[in-house]
Amino acid sequence: MMPRGYIFYFLINLFVVFYANTANGQQDTTIFLLDSSLAFSAQKLETEFEKLNHIAKLSSSDSTQQLAILDSLIQFYKEKNTKKFNYFLSEKQNLKFKYILPLELPKKGQTRIKESLGIWKDTTNGTATIEDIINNPNITFSKNNITYANMEVGAYYWIRVKLVGNGVRDENVALQVGSVFETWSEIIFYEPVEDEAFRIERSGTDVDPENKPVKQWRNYFNIDVPSESEVTVYIRIHSNAKRFHPKFIYAFIEDAANVRQGADEFTYAQGIFQGILWVMAFYNLLLFFIIRDKLYIYYVLMIVGIQLNVFYYYRYIYFLFPTSHLLIRSCIVISHLFMIGGGLLFLKSFLNVKELLPKWNKIINGINYVLAIAVIAYISNNLLSSTPDWNDKVNIGGYSLLIILSIALISIILAFMIGVMTLRKGYLAARYYLIATSGLLIGGFFYAMSYLFYLNGVEVESDIFTYLFQAGVVVQLVFYALGIGYQVNRLEREKSDALAENLELQKETTTLLEKKVKQRTVEIEQQKEEIEAINTSLMEQKGLMEKRNNDITSSINYARRIQDAVLPDLRTFKKNIPNCFILYKPRDIVSGDFYWFAKKDNQIIVAAADCTGHGVPGAFMSILGDSYLNQIVNLQGITKADSILSRLHGQIRRALRQSSTENKDGMDISICVIDLEQKHVTFAGAKRPLLYIQNETIFEIKGDKHSVGGFQTKAENAYTSHQVNFDEPTTFYIFSDGYVDQFGGKQNRKFMTKRFKQLLLDIHKEPMVRQRQLLAQEFDDWKGNNKQIDDVIVVGFQV
Repeated sequence: MMPRGYIFYFLINLFVVFYANTANGQQDTTIFLLDSSLAFSAQKLETEFEKLNHIAKLSSSDSTQQLAILDSLIQFYKEKNTKKFNYFLSEKQNLKFKYILPLELPKKGQTRIKESLGIWKDTTNGTATIEDIINNPNITFSKNNITYANMEVGAYYWIRVKLVGNGVRDENVALQVGSVFETWSEIIFYEPVEDEAFRIERSGTDVDPENKPVKQWRNYFNIDVPSESEVTVYIRIHSNAKRFHPKFIYAFIEDAANVRQGADEFTYAQGIFQGILWVMAFYNLLLFFIIRDKLYIYYVLMIVGIQLNVFYYYRYIYFLFPTSHLLIRSCIVISHLFMIGGGLLFLKSFLNVKELLPKWNKIINGINYVLAIAVIAYISNNLLSSTPDWNDKVNIGGYSLLIILSIALISIILAFMIGVMTLRKGYLAARYYLIATSGLLIGGFFYAMSYLFYLNGVEVESDIFTYLFQAGVVVQLVFYALGIGYQVNRLEREKSDALAENLELQKETTTLLEKKVKQRTVEIEQQKEEIEAINTSLMEQKGLMEKRNNDITSSINYARRIQDAVLPDLRTFKKNIPNCFILYKPRDIVSGDFYWFAKKDNQIIVAAADCTGHGVPGAFMSILGDSYLNQIVNLQGITKADSILSRLHGQIRRALRQSSTENKDGMDISICVIDLEQKHVTFAGAKRPLLYIQNETIFEIKGDKHSVGGFQTKAENAYTSHQVNFDEPTTFYIFSDGYVDQFGGKQNRKFMTKRFKQLLLDIHKEPMVRQRQLLAQEFDDWKGNNKQIDDVIVVGFQV
């Protein structure tokens, strides 16, 4: 049957049409309907309207009737009485901002009253007071049409709502402002009381949960609504959140007793849920420290991520850290990092993906890298960016969160796919993983979708997504635990089988070894006899070799005495040049370096030579060089430095027949001819230099680049003479390369000529005997534990 309100509305409209067609200027205030026996005046309609306003509970037909009367009165007074026209028009507008309580509030759940809210955007940037809202006639509340498209970030909004009693009983209701996803920083509730005073209560994310009127993660305000009256409340809301700014303005009505009871029941249930998860986390963490299997730590990371997510979703984190907004905003992405990242690592370890599906292992690693980058981008954006506008074209935080949630969906599907693939490869543990993932696949899918809906402006009110997710988590964790147990049992069985196999193998091996030991014992006895015979022979050979070695050493020592006898007497050298020294350090018993001295007429000839090789071969060359120098200078009377080297080169080549044989022996040599009367020194060198110090400055004269004898193919070589005058005291040094080529020092490098020259410059003022001591000490310190690599000779004299 058609409701009576619609019939009444139809008749009213007929009346309006009929009245509009009456003669112009007629001002009869009687309204005639089709039934001529009934007559309705404007006064009667106003009376009927006032009666309807006092009805506690209006049916849909009563509400339609009320609107029909208002429309008729508005039309009637449109051009007749501006004051009454404005009054009825205002009443029609205000009628939308009322919520009439039902005869009985629902025992479970909430009733959304979004359409019953009147909204005014504060144009004073938060300076308007409640007195301004009530007394200022220019402030007009309009229909609640706020969405993410026209929500102004950081603005202040005022809500007005009238709660009408149900005419049966007084009600204590809980008014919830905002949904679970929204972060209203400040919510101020105003309820008029007697003497123009107000009951003022505060809530929001900036308020310590302990100071909220209802200690909940949601924002509740308790209101007493008398049965025969109405209560008008005003609410100011504001959000300064950089991210997760509210996109809608919601309000819900719920029985206050049910809110308290439901909150307690929910808290107990969540406490049990959280307790179970924390116990599992600590238990698996303990197993990780005992067994050292990364599978357990991945499982713990996943559980911690789930816990953090629950802490954020139900706003427990606001109770723990009420003023740490960055931590609160970051909690959601950190929880996803642990849940998804830990879950993917658990997947790799539990299903042995690296060996069974290597390509998918790389894909999982890539997903984890993208996830980590998205989390870092989200947290960095919250640290660095200012409060955004929903119309921003670039919203890094929003895009990062969208990527994270998309990865959550992809990861659940990917986990199921990999579980199927590993099961098809015969990996039986995948059965438990598939069952666990199936439970999470359903709950997690809807849970992630709830966030995606919210980010894209779709209204989300129910907690069903979370309940499904938690149910999936329970299924997942139970079967993961069963799967880990299966893995442990499988490993134990494999260990037992392997142990039995090892015992059998050990038994067989022991028997085989015993046979081989017996066989080898016989062989060893035979080898022992052979070794003893060989050892006896070796001992005899050792004695023989020691005897020969002693004979050779004795011969070399005798050669050393001969070489020492051949070398010039240092006392004769000092008699002619008092200020002189010779540092002579053979590498072996005998040396390939030698010094030579002679006096011819008024000239003193000094030489320092480095023969090819060292030890016995070098010693032979040194004796040969000494002999030829005596012959050239003392017998042939040659005293020019360059001529001495040229004649020595020819003598050695002829003596060693180097023009017809492959013999390449020779020597590098420096010769100084000292003329004390003319006060100059003539120098010639074969690949060896002369160093001299005058006036605190060290000078170097390099020798010619060819040796005496050796690789030179010419029968005669021309050498260059250099003359150095010593009008002032001058110190001269000639030396072989053994000193500068010695390895040592902290970095085990050669001593080098540069360091040698600096050393001579530092000590040249010391007496010659002291200079020799300092040179010897520096050489030993530099050499350290290294072996001497070559013979060393340094000749120094001062004139």
